[in-house]
This record gives sequence, C-alpha cells and structure tokens, in this order.
Amino acid sequence: MWSRSLVISMISALGIGAVACGSAGDGAGDDTTPAPGTISAAEASDLVWVREEEKLARDVYRVLDDAWGTTPVFANIAVAEQRHMDEIAVLLDAYGVADPVVDDTVGAFTDPAIAQLYAQLTTAGLPSAIDALAVGATIEDLDIFDIDARVARTDRADIVAAYGRLTCGSENHLRAFTGQLDAVGASYAPQYLTLDAYQAILAADHQMCGSP
Repeated sequence: MWSRSLVISMISALGIGAVACGSAGDGAGDDTTPAPGTISAAEASDLVWVREEEKLARDVYRVLDDAWGTTPVFANIAVAEQRHMDEIAVLLDAYGVADPVVDDTVGAFTDPAIAQLYAQLTTAGLPSAIDALAVGATIEDLDIFDIDARVARTDRADIVAAYGRLTCGSENHLRAFTGQLDAVGASYAPQYLTLDAYQAILAADHQMCGSP
C-alpha cells in the first residue's frame, strides 16, 4: 500500500544539494563586462548548465514513463522539457556558445555533475510510482531554484524572457506532480525553494507560458 503521508528527503540523503549550485557550471564570480551583442562567461556557462539541466529532466521523465507510465504526466512533461531544451539551444547558437548536448541519447551528459544527478534521480524514482512522482516534484523544485539564481546574473532581455518561460513551465509541472501525489494521499516537501515560495506556486492557477 502507498503511504498516506510521504515527505521526501531523498535529496539531503543522497547529497544532491551540493551538486545543484556548486558545480563548475554556475559561473559565479565572473565580473567581465560583455561587449554589445555578446554575453559574459557567467551568462554563457549558465545557459550551458540550463540546457543540460533541461535534458536531465526530459531524460529522467522518459525513464520514469517507461517504468510507471500508467499516467501520462511523465510523457507529457518530457515533451515540454524538450521544448525548454530547444529554446536554450537557440540562445546558445545566437551567442556562439558551444552546445553541451553533443549526444542526445537518454542519460548522456557532458557535465559529470549533471550525469551524477541523473543517476541519483532515476535510481530514486524506480522503486514505486510515488517515488517517481516525488522525483518529478524534486526536479521542478530544483529547476525553479536554479533558474532564479541565473536570472539574477544577466540583464539580457532575451535570456531573462527565456528563463521566465522555463520557470513558468516548471511551476506548472510542479503543480502537476504534487497534484498527482495528493491524489494518492502522499505529499512533497520542497528541498530547494522556501516553503512560502513553494506554497505560493501551488496556490496559483495553471499558466500559459507563451513562446519565444
């Protein structure tokens, strides 16, 4: 039987939190002023990180859909994550930044921190359908947290707009996963967002996030 009350603490248990913002890909500390029409090293590394983080979400959801595909939530959100990947790829190309996705195979990543995170999350989501839904909520929690940090490091209108659309989508996805958990009497505790921010997202309606 599925538990009536489930508060996920897998991230702290697996040590994933240290990976999310402490990797070589966060670009912190770079204060180079970019020339017109270019972006800084920090902005470039942030786009690279987000591109692979969106692939991580897509890939984990594809694996979990194969394992627990009795609900369309994983397949549907994997499609949305592909759109997020594509949007960031357009920005990488526009600014002449090398795309880290050199192999689009599920589970293939350039950044070893992302590869480790993928392995941890897929492993955590395979024991049960509830575990899988909790992993989905965790990924969206992390995505929103990471993108919020990166928005603060750019003033490029196109990048800020893209990050805004990704955040909007992740908030919709977070509501979808937590709604599925609620439906089976389980719950999720945020691992990255503050409780107030998390509750505000859950209280909001589904959003139309627009397109580039």
